[in-house]
Amino acid sequence: MPRTYSVRMASPSDSDSDEEPQNVDGRKSTDPKEVPNQPPDLGDQIRATLGSLGATLDKEPEEFYGVFAWSQTFTDAPSPGINIKGYGRLPLPLDERAAQEILQLASSLSCLESTSREAGISGDQISFRNSKWNAWFKASVLREVKERLSIESSVTCELQELKLYGKGATPFRNKDTEKPSSTFGTITVLLPSSFEGGDVRLSHSSLTKTFSTSLDSEFQTSFVAQYNNVHVESDPITEGYQLALVYNLIAERGAEPPRAPDITHIISKIRHALHSWKKSSDGSIPQKLAYVLEEDDFHGNTFKSKLNPRSLAMSDLRVVHILGTLAEECGFDIYLAKARLSVTGDAKRRIPEDAYCRDYRMGTITSSGILIENVVDLEGEEVDFEVFGLEFDHQQEFISLHLDDRHPVMTENTDEDVYEEIERVKYCHRENLLLDAAIELYEYYEGIVVMFWPTESRDFVLGNDWLQVSVSKVLHSRSSSPTLDEQTLVKEIEEALGRQTTHTNRRVLRKICLTAIKWKAIGLWQSVFRLSEAKRGEGLLDMKELIKAASSLGFDNVKQQMAAVLEKMPQSWERDYEISSISYSELSKIPGVKDWCEEQRKLTNI
Repeated sequence: MPRTYSVRMASPSDSDSDEEPQNVDGRKSTDPKEVPNQPPDLGDQIRATLGSLGATLDKEPEEFYGVFAWSQTFTDAPSPGINIKGYGRLPLPLDERAAQEILQLASSLSCLESTSREAGISGDQISFRNSKWNAWFKASVLREVKERLSIESSVTCELQELKLYGKGATPFRNKDTEKPSSTFGTITVLLPSSFEGGDVRLSHSSLTKTFSTSLDSEFQTSFVAQYNNVHVESDPITEGYQLALVYNLIAERGAEPPRAPDITHIISKIRHALHSWKKSSDGSIPQKLAYVLEEDDFHGNTFKSKLNPRSLAMSDLRVVHILGTLAEECGFDIYLAKARLSVTGDAKRRIPEDAYCRDYRMGTITSSGILIENVVDLEGEEVDFEVFGLEFDHQQEFISLHLDDRHPVMTENTDEDVYEEIERVKYCHRENLLLDAAIELYEYYEGIVVMFWPTESRDFVLGNDWLQVSVSKVLHSRSSSPTLDEQTLVKEIEEALGRQTTHTNRRVLRKICLTAIKWKAIGLWQSVFRLSEAKRGEGLLDMKELIKAASSLGFDNVKQQMAAVLEKMPQSWERDYEISSISYSELSKIPGVKDWCEEQRKLTNI
């Protein structure tokens, strides 16, 4: 990553500071986020509830890192070479003639339920001519099922029956037939046979997962696996025939059969948080969120590689499964992505008095930025929107943890350039120069995140909406004052902001602020900050832009935003510098400005 470096002397506050290392948002790494004696607002409650999902699951008395049901499709599965006693070899993909023959023969081959649309043939009547089938089943299907359903003990699989469902028949029904107490789950392998319909819905802990297995069913092998304490429903077959091998999952003798624990109480809280987020017009609710997964086992060289959801750690897959299922139910868009946080700051020596110490820690942070890459849906498919339009606030919109709560995946510093520059200086006291030199430190943090937001807010999050187009139109107008049409457009923007509560892209809000400054549109300015956190719009504009806004719109309309910017500055000398820039600007001629500046200085010195 090419950079241009410069050598500068540190200010006294740089070298003398004893401050603790800071996170990007300016808080000390050990500081609690809570403000004492201040009840959390709705937005904080939503963030806390959703962000604690993984930790809450970990505290459950039953250790379980899997899902209650799983489905997968294979395009390269071997043909089992099914042989049915009294019939012979069953052709695959299944054809109409063979299907009709099986329906006719089923009742004489088995005591299992058979009708004109449905046939069941007992497993002891089935054999496999392909010797590779059982080995493939254990290595590909059973292994995947054990991992996804979090089955840690030894289990065996027993072929219960071969099932055939024709048009009008309903597969995957919960059966009331008695099974041994050691039987705890079912694997249904769908063999190549063309059919339509038959979507299966599996429910547990108030969650419902739907699997569609009919797509390209003629030439693919799929499976659906679930615990026996999962409720199963399905749609009837509408065309063709579904052919399936049904296996029982059996625990080893003497072992407690695995089960999917009931986590309804957790799911209910997450569902309530999502509904509250979507329905509330409270100004504190988030526009979008990024849940940081526990897995951080990738580094800079793989950051741009495609993200594969199936490669996630089981604890993360469990979180993704729950959030994905509830997102579909509650009307949220949800995606996986890789996030990188880049932090730049002043390098502080671990041994401050040693000019030749080259072991650094992060001092005052001067800049930071979030990069979102490799956005995919939960199936691993690439998205059809522009990723660069995604802008996240690391402090407010990242939940479960912050990226910089981890160790950086990579660090860089400019000390080589500084040392080389100083070596060229003909000065005998190089140690003094080294001690005073300001060396910059760069840290990079990475993580996999689950991004989600209400579907109705999609245009605002991605920035491809009428509001953004309209704002760009008025912002780039060459008129010194708005025309009649532009006045109408400004009014429509104000009304749109009033309707959209907090679901507005911060980049769009910034453009609206600049438009308000340009045309002295106080109503437009106030509309923006009615949406922003604490009605102050923190981070939308810097102090230089706010001084310009105060000149255009009036100091009283902007001083609250100025105070918010000062409050965010981690260093007292920085705040003092910005206060001085206000008191020596044209604003000083406005009555009350100098008094306000003195009040801010007193706050700085507290």
